[in-house]
Amino acid sequence: MAVWTFSLKLLSIPFGSDQELTNELSEKSDVDQIKVDMPITPLVSEARKAWAFVNWLVIVLVALIYFTAGLSSAVFTLVIFLTILFVSFVAATAAPRNYAIAVNTMQTAKKNEYERAVLVVGDEHTEEVKRHISRANEKIRLVET
Repeated sequence: MAVWTFSLKLLSIPFGSDQELTNELSEKSDVDQIKVDMPITPLVSEARKAWAFVNWLVIVLVALIYFTAGLSSAVFTLVIFLTILFVSFVAATAAPRNYAIAVNTMQTAKKNEYERAVLVVGDEHTEEVKRHISRANEKIRLVET
C-alpha cells in the first residue's frame, strides 16, 4: 500500500485535498463534518484473490524482464504495471463509493432533518453522485460550485 499512498500524496500536492477543503469550510462556518464516503478496505477484501494474483503477476513479470532484458526495462515495466494497477483500482472502487456517498448523504440529511448541506467530493465523483441523488429524490436541489 505504500505505493498507493505515495502516489496519492504526490497527486494532492498540486491540487490540495478534499479533506483540507472540508476542514476549511467546517472551521469557517462552524459546522460539524460527517463522513459519508465508504472505506475502501471492504472493496479490496471482496476481491482479495484477484488483487493478490495481479500483484504477484506484476512481481514475477518484472523479475523475468529484469533477468532477461536488464534493469532499465524492468523499471519501465514496473512503472507501466503500477500505473495500470492504480487506474484499475480506482475504476473498480469508484462506482460503489459513488453510490455509498450518495446514499449516506441522503440518509444523514433525512435523519438529521437538514434543510441545507454541503457535500465535498473530488471532481471524479461529482457527476455520478449527483445522478444517484437526483434519481433517488427529486425534491433535493443540487447546486454545484
